[in-house]
Amino acid sequence: MVLRIFNNSDRFVRFLAGITRFWTHWVPNAESEMESVPCLDAECPHCETEERQWQGFAPVLAWQGKDAWLPFVFQMSEGFGDLLEQDLRGQVMEVWRDGKRKSSPLAYSFVDEQWLEALPEPPPAFGILPFLLAIWKIPEITDVYGNRWVRQPKCGRQPSKRGAEPPPWVTAKINGQKLAAEQSKHAADRAEQADLDKAWDALSEESKAVVRQAVLAKHPHLGKHPRLLELQCAKEMAILDQSDHSSTDFHEPSTNGANGQAQPVPPKG
Repeated sequence: MVLRIFNNSDRFVRFLAGITRFWTHWVPNAESEMESVPCLDAECPHCETEERQWQGFAPVLAWQGKDAWLPFVFQMSEGFGDLLEQDLRGQVMEVWRDGKRKSSPLAYSFVDEQWLEALPEPPPAFGILPFLLAIWKIPEITDVYGNRWVRQPKCGRQPSKRGAEPPPWVTAKINGQKLAAEQSKHAADRAEQADLDKAWDALSEESKAVVRQAVLAKHPHLGKHPRLLELQCAKEMAILDQSDHSSTDFHEPSTNGANGQAQPVPPKG
């Protein structure tokens, strides 16, 4: 299948081999839209009226965004000419249309090499010829170097690579968002705990004793864990502060109770 790049999205492709070029013509189809057709050399009906230009094709894996790298034939125009001498195997390219029209030229940028180290070795390249000859409905074709390409009985397409790990630049973006959320939550938790500790430290020892007594009545196991007891007391105080119009609260104690015991004083007002 030939990879289509639409004007409202970009794609990541990983090259399995370099670019093979063929001469083509741009001609109107039945719907009066321009499309590329192969040049048939001496038998070509378009050479007399249309200039020919090369188009490049390469076997690639395209990231589908659903844990899958799928094989495609990637079609390129003469704007990719500076890549002809490069060793593209294993390289990852982001591709998009540089404009709003569906026929706008393709633009591209290579993914930083630091991400490529996390990717597995790319599989062997599959043959692009069966796809091109099937699309163009011809039995053979000659490339720009004069090499004759003839249809073979079997197609070399590789099976789909479903269940693959997301590419690292996608994972990095997702992990970055998760990390930022986790760091924000931890910072909020630390700030909240600091406020609780500050409020707890501001209480007199008599008030703290009253709060501890109430907390231990609900959570007796905390008696063996002083720090946990203190944290729970601070949380209880925060809950009471948020509902300071309720009928129960912990304030500075009074010693007017039975046996001179310190007693909680009801909230004022």
